[in-house]
Amino acid sequence: MLKTNFFKEDIGAIGYRLDPSVFLGSQKLPEVPFGIFLLIGRDFNGFHVRFRDIARGGIRLIKSTQDNYENNKATQFQENYGLAYTQKLKNKDITESGSKGTILLDLGKNHQGDYAFMQYIDTLLDLMLVADGVSSIYDAPEYLFFGPDENTAPLMDPACLFTKKKGYEQWKSITTGKSGHLGGIPHDTYGMTTRSVRQFAIGV
Repeated sequence: MLKTNFFKEDIGAIGYRLDPSVFLGSQKLPEVPFGIFLLIGRDFNGFHVRFRDIARGGIRLIKSTQDNYENNKATQFQENYGLAYTQKLKNKDITESGSKGTILLDLGKNHQGDYAFMQYIDTLLDLMLVADGVSSIYDAPEYLFFGPDENTAPLMDPACLFTKKKGYEQWKSITTGKSGHLGGIPHDTYGMTTRSVRQFAIGV
């Protein structure tokens, strides 16, 4: 464990920055990530995985039913790793490498998605800013960048504004897919990622 906000008096969720080489042990994986974060909230479990110091990718909010919750819980990290690694391969020709985050809501807590997302962002900011009460043996400055994914596209503006309120200097760049007045290029308007097929059809 390289960082934690466990000892901070006022927290949204408990966060840990893990040492990837130790956390993954001898697992047979294509590549060991640069950074792994584990977050444990009142109504969710979260991960954030990135493959380079500077990396960007979406945050996925996972809602479950009685039928698929246990499977979602058992495979959350595997899915998160796979999504981040795929994003890394997609980003091979640009400066930013790939990352991905997942927020698995507890069973029966699907209505708490927006709140869990903001707790997730708040906790990562605690660790990035090394807030009062955060214990850290990781000395390098840390910058995380986020984007929209399943169930989080409308939350890019609130996340951006929250990071400004929290005192993060790079708040304008922390999320993609936000509104134009915040300096963003909305993904659903300009056809980025999966929405590009829809925008192409509209254009034709």
